[in-house]
Amino acid sequence: FWNSDATRMPAALLSDFLDLAIDNPFGRGQCWALPDAEIDLKKITVDQFVVAGRSDHITPWNACYNSVNILGGKSEFVLVNSGHIQTLVCPPGKGKATYQTASITPEDPQDWLAASKAITGSWWEHWSPWLAERSGDKRPAPKALGSARYTGLGSAPGTYVRQ
Repeated sequence: FWNSDATRMPAALLSDFLDLAIDNPFGRGQCWALPDAEIDLKKITVDQFVVAGRSDHITPWNACYNSVNILGGKSEFVLVNSGHIQTLVCPPGKGKATYQTASITPEDPQDWLAASKAITGSWWEHWSPWLAERSGDKRPAPKALGSARYTGLGSAPGTYVRQ
């Protein structure tokens, strides 16, 4: 059922995704060879913020942790005390939420866990200043949708959701 046509994913794309999942060249620090190029994720030097759920049954946290050493930028890893969906949907003010962070990202997730500290609250409160540092100066919102070149299509969420 997971691979049913509901997503309308082309078979070749699904095959590529499965090859990546099985071979995982990125997780071993390798390049991915394509017919005309090689992809080396270590050359991407943007910072990354990785969030995982301690009791996530689909993406185990220690497997998610391995993402922190794939790109070439600085990584911030946050472990939330919840499962798959609850990990991301964790707004401030709920009281029960906790998350863990550490100032280091060693190769071994267990070394990270040993160095981490627990914080009460939503990881959103940790992410917000992290994101603000990397977002540039604030600008006022446009007064109207679109531009001289591209006209606005309509208010959010857009008309496509009604189709």
